[in-house]
Amino acid sequence: MMNQDQYHASLLGKKLDTEEVGWSGITRASRPKAMAPEPPNTTDPEQSIERIKRDDPELRRLNLNNVKTISEEQFGRLCEAASSNSRLEGLLCSNTHMGDTYAEKLVQLIESNPNIKEISIESNFISPPMIARLVKALLVHKSVETFRAANQRSQVLGNKIEMEITKYVEQNPNLLQFGLHFDFNDARARVCNQLQKNRDRLRELRHSGGIAPPADTTSLEDVMSSEPPNDYSIQLPATDSLPARAGGLRQPASDDRPDGLADDLAAKAVRVAADLSAGLGPIGADAEQVARDLTTVARDVDRVAEDVEQAVADVSRTVTDITKTAQDVEELEMRLERDFLDGERR
Repeated sequence: MMNQDQYHASLLGKKLDTEEVGWSGITRASRPKAMAPEPPNTTDPEQSIERIKRDDPELRRLNLNNVKTISEEQFGRLCEAASSNSRLEGLLCSNTHMGDTYAEKLVQLIESNPNIKEISIESNFISPPMIARLVKALLVHKSVETFRAANQRSQVLGNKIEMEITKYVEQNPNLLQFGLHFDFNDARARVCNQLQKNRDRLRELRHSGGIAPPADTTSLEDVMSSEPPNDYSIQLPATDSLPARAGGLRQPASDDRPDGLADDLAAKAVRVAADLSAGLGPIGADAEQVARDLTTVARDVDRVAEDVEQAVADVSRTVTDITKTAQDVEELEMRLERDFLDGERR
C-alpha cells in the first residue's frame, strides 16, 4: 500500500528521504497543505447602492456573495436603484441569507431592467414557488443568459414546480446557463435540450454574420436541413467592358435535366459557359474550358458510381450465398437429429 506522495515519487523516480515520507515503516496519509482561508467579501452594500444610483460605467458586475450583513431594506433600495441602471449586467447574491421577501424585490428588478444578463442566488432560503416566479420573470425581457439558484432551503422542488420551471425555460430562447437541481428526469432532459437549442441558435447567429435562425427552430439539425432558396442567379454589374445581364446566369429548367449524373453536370456546365460567354466576352473561352473539365470530372464520378453499384451487387450475392449455406447447415442438423431419434427407437 502506498500513499499519494509515494505513488507519484515512484512514477517520477524520486527519492523519498524526508522524515515524513519514506519507504520504510507504516504507510500513512500525507498531511494536507495548510491553505489560507478565503478572504471575506469586503463589498459595501451602501457604497454599491450609491454607485448604482450614479449609473457608474465601471460597475458591470456586482458581487455580494457571502455578504450576510445586508438587510432587507438595503436590498430593496439596491434593487430599486438597479431597476433604472443601464450599466449593471450581473448581480451575484449567493449565500446572503436571502428569503422570499428578498426574492420578491429581485423579481421586480428582473422585470424592469432589460440589461441584466447574469443572476446568481445560490445557497439561500428561497422557496420553490418563488424560484418558479423568478424563472417566469426572466421571460419579460429574455435578457438573462445565466441563472443560478441551486442549494436552497428546500432541496426538493416537487414535480409540479419542476414542470412549471421547465415550461418557462422552454419559452426562453436566450437562456444559456441554468443552475438548478431537478429530481425528475423528464424536467432535466427537457431543460438540457432547450439550453442546447439556445446554444445552437447562438452559434448559427455567429456563423451567419448576424442573421439569426427562427427562435422556434427545434435543433441545429433542422436549421442545417432546411430547404435552400431556389433562385441562385448572379446579377452581373454594368461596366464599360462588361455589359449587364438582367436575368443573371440562367438556371436549367427542371424538365430538360438529364437523368444521368454525368450528363446532368455536363449540361449545367455548358449552360453556365454559354451565359458567361455572352456576358464576359473573351473570358467565355476560359469558361468553356472549365465546362469541358467539369464534364470530364462528372464522367469520372459516374464511373465511380458504377463501381460502387457493382460492389453492392457483389455484397448482395455474398449475403445470398451465406444465407443459403446457413439453410443447408440447418437442414443437416435436422437430418442428424432425426437419424439420432430413429437410432434410439431401434
